[in-house]
Amino acid sequence: VENTLANMHFDAVYLGADAIDPASGLSTFNEDEAHQNTAMIQVSRRVVVLADSTKFRAPGLHRFCEIERIHTIITDTGLGDDVVAAIEARGVAVHRVEPIEETAK
Repeated sequence: VENTLANMHFDAVYLGADAIDPASGLSTFNEDEAHQNTAMIQVSRRVVVLADSTKFRAPGLHRFCEIERIHTIITDTGLGDDVVAAIEARGVAVHRVEPIEETAK
């Protein structure tokens, strides 16, 4: 995967992560996933992270992206103002959106 991606170019990559830390960035517990995410980030102009507020906790085992490399994080309104401020202070835009409530079927 890494060799194939090395010959490509993307305007944006949209990623998730097992953990997001304002100081150390994105990480995962899966080493292969970390390598693949790193390869995608390296060939992308912008990095957009989609993650719910529960992902903002202690870093996972395999870090794959520094926080400053991220352009935008989209999360839910459960993310605290202190975490948002810490991330925005590093130059990352954070957008919190209201979760959509599921309707009974």
